[in-house]
Amino acid sequence: MVDQARRKFLKSSALTMLSLSTVSCSLINFREPRDLAGIKPKLGKGLEALADYQIDEIISWGENLFSEQNLNYQQPQLNLAKQLYGYNNDYCAFTPLKGSSEHGVLLINHEYTLPELMFPATYLLNNEQEKLAWVQEAVGVSLFEVKKIAGKWQINKNSKYSRRITATNTLCKIQGYARGAERLKTSADPAGVSVYGTLANCAGGKTPWGTILTAEENFNKSFGGYSKYAADAKSHRAYKIKKQAKFALDKYYPRFDISKNPNEVNKFGYLVEIDPLKPNKPPVKRTSLGRYCHEGAAVTIDKQGYAVVYSGDDSNFEHLYKFVSAKKYDPQNPDSDILDEGTLYVAKFYESGSMEWLPLIYGQNGLTKAQGFYEESDIYIDTRLAAKKLGATKLDRPEGITICPQTGKIYVALTNNIKRLRSGVASPDAPNFFGYVLEINPQGDHHHREMSWRLAVHASKRGGIANPDNLLCDKSGNLWIATDGMEKTKRVSDSIYKLSLKNDQLTRLINTPLGSEVCGPELTPDQKTLFLCIQHPADGSDFAKPSTRWPHFKKSTPPLPTLIALSRKDGKII
Repeated sequence: MVDQARRKFLKSSALTMLSLSTVSCSLINFREPRDLAGIKPKLGKGLEALADYQIDEIISWGENLFSEQNLNYQQPQLNLAKQLYGYNNDYCAFTPLKGSSEHGVLLINHEYTLPELMFPATYLLNNEQEKLAWVQEAVGVSLFEVKKIAGKWQINKNSKYSRRITATNTLCKIQGYARGAERLKTSADPAGVSVYGTLANCAGGKTPWGTILTAEENFNKSFGGYSKYAADAKSHRAYKIKKQAKFALDKYYPRFDISKNPNEVNKFGYLVEIDPLKPNKPPVKRTSLGRYCHEGAAVTIDKQGYAVVYSGDDSNFEHLYKFVSAKKYDPQNPDSDILDEGTLYVAKFYESGSMEWLPLIYGQNGLTKAQGFYEESDIYIDTRLAAKKLGATKLDRPEGITICPQTGKIYVALTNNIKRLRSGVASPDAPNFFGYVLEINPQGDHHHREMSWRLAVHASKRGGIANPDNLLCDKSGNLWIATDGMEKTKRVSDSIYKLSLKNDQLTRLINTPLGSEVCGPELTPDQKTLFLCIQHPADGSDFAKPSTRWPHFKKSTPPLPTLIALSRKDGKII
């Protein structure tokens, strides 16, 4: 996802450089979607859908998951924070109960906060430390039970599945190759095997064994200060960790002050596994999947029976990764720790349309003590440095990843990279304002180190879509594309698009409120409901004069990140 500062930069850059033409990639069997169908794109204060679709607003920031005591936005009650649905909802995962498509548990990620939109200016001015407490408590993960009753999705507030996991309130286990490493040991955890909380939760992925992987993305913005250890400097530069933290948590909370707790930051930036049906089971940070700004994850079982996880590092010039488990997956006796042992790979693309996965193995290809990797755990703590040592391809912010259930092909969203000055492999535009979707063909087996690739969608100024972000492939052969940034680059709202992989028909389903983006597309198993997270409506404005007050449009209520359900009025597959 793109934060507010990046959006402002994107807008100014687009205004001055939009005249630069895009370059199509003629080497990669490129094709454009057919003419855009669906709702006419526009900018507006509300949320609207195609005429034959209906919108159900399920829950917004500040609503209580456990009782009817919701937040008073004018006079915030911090004591309620751990009970409330979090801010800036992003990823969404639906787990059916008893196989039902109309009854299940939803897991929602909460990425970051925008205090200037959340609270009155007087409250922010007079309650600085309390504001920073909200920064920690309004992120993380929400889990709750939902059921469709009389055509409307309703929350069961007495459910045993209801749960809030914030940056402070839940002890998470640390597993995998970095578990117990010296660089993970802190005064609060001398063994380096646990940490309180998760934050910067962006997208995620569902596993075949029923758990959810939630992705820690821009964790660096919560930490500030300098480490007294010179060896940390290179790592901090790679992860853009600065002396002054963006969210300034280090001012009041020592765990976020690197000068006082240099290793705490190394406990964030992972894929975190959560079992939505076992609320007493602690979340697990799976370090063997690598540490970077994870956007999400796509998980599959390959032909040989091994678990494979694909994930992208959502930053300019970063990389695409996959993990292959050492053990085979047994559906009759699923191993909850199957993601702790295996091989982590990083992608290298070639002009010819071929690609290979380079293994990140300690002692090989420069990943040695002489090159600053003093032990195996350093690869999984400084994964960015390891990938660059191997010469992995620098991509344009790899974000959403999904796998087509019919073909096994992998789709990867490269949202944009306005800092790219030269075109490159898999990055034909410089600068890249509009983004792409890559299609990777595993040629029948995700275990293969050699694969092929092409541009499936090359977004542009003239095309109907731009800034692809979250992706989802359905059972009907459609690729769902949620966008982030069209308001700035194309002067229309972000949306959710359905791209038929059979005939390339592209359909726009909704127009979103000013300042917002669309996140977390998730379908129920019967494909009759599409859950969507509408994030940061009115971004760029403030509590007193927001650009929109969606969804309630009341003077006493600010604009609210909200989970919605989209469905057809005739009840058919969406």
